[in-house]
Amino acid sequence: MPVRGRAKVMVACVTFETVMIVDPFLKERPDRVHLIHYVKDPNDPSLKVYQEFYDEVCRLMISSAPDTEIVEHKAKVYDYQEMLRTVFNILLSESRAGSDILINVSSGTPEYSAASTVAAMMVPGTVPFTVGTKAYTTSEKDIRKLYYREGRPLGLTAETYDLKPMSTYKIDIPDEDLVRCLRGILMISKKSIPPRLLCINHLKDLGLWSFAPDDRKGKTDEKQKEKMYFGRHYLTPWMDRGWVEKNGKTYRITQLGEKVANTFYTQ
Repeated sequence: MPVRGRAKVMVACVTFETVMIVDPFLKERPDRVHLIHYVKDPNDPSLKVYQEFYDEVCRLMISSAPDTEIVEHKAKVYDYQEMLRTVFNILLSESRAGSDILINVSSGTPEYSAASTVAAMMVPGTVPFTVGTKAYTTSEKDIRKLYYREGRPLGLTAETYDLKPMSTYKIDIPDEDLVRCLRGILMISKKSIPPRLLCINHLKDLGLWSFAPDDRKGKTDEKQKEKMYFGRHYLTPWMDRGWVEKNGKTYRITQLGEKVANTFYTQ
């Protein structure tokens, strides 16, 4: 959640959408919005449509929130590397300024969407979001008229350039044991995580508990050693990753933790 006193900013890319960009803007009411767009040749009348979409987005924003600062970024929206550089620089600058950052990864080109998703993972505190389309402006009849040729489906693209490999950056996969055990605990958690011994017994039932305490070491009993191990090897790493948080005297699994548990190692 945004922190009071900190600027809320939003980042989006403008190509051939207005509602997909303006609706989230109106809901979140950011103090500043970064809009990325590109017109190859502003003097070419056939390319005027690109500027018209950008101008309309700005008009809709200003008419509803005249005090919002709009920052324009002109960059090649079809170039992944340029998109990654542009978005990363925006996010890093706003992060260093202490802003709360929201980035619309649904707007714009596929290159922007890919770059903005990657950049959001690189800059801590950035919140990427998607925007689903609830209703379309194009009817089935219009789709057949626009996207069919000689009665057969073709799509929006009639010809392509050669494929262009994308640069890749290593993103670590979450630890399998941490994820599987978190999912196991999620199965028995309601508002908060149950007491440790219940968690441990449940993980044993699932075949996920591998710790075997050495009775020859120390005076601590077996159950206490297991509880200490659960805290060190599971609760602490989960909290460090933001998957679990303190809930009074207990713990609860966060929304991020639920998403991680329901996304990775599900087979």
